[in-house]
Amino acid sequence: MLYYNSMIEITLDIDKISKRDEYIGQSTGTSVEGGALNANYREVDAVARVANYMGMLGYKYEKDWLWEDAGCDELTVKVNSEDIATQLKLRW
Repeated sequence: MLYYNSMIEITLDIDKISKRDEYIGQSTGTSVEGGALNANYREVDAVARVANYMGMLGYKYEKDWLWEDAGCDELTVKVNSEDIATQLKLRW
């Protein structure tokens, strides 16, 4: 069972995880910025990359770690051990 309150919170820099455009057409100048249906793709890409990395290491979502939040160029996850926290800090 996962105890959310006893987990270690880790904050990662999204720009170190993903270089993807934040919105469609950002780097080419072919789109207007933002919009309700134009999500921050860099944040979503960062979450996907962290999830993939954790899976490659054998960690299970909602057992070993959780995605907590993303915003302001930061990604926050909670992990259930110092070993996982160290691995994430060393990677990003």
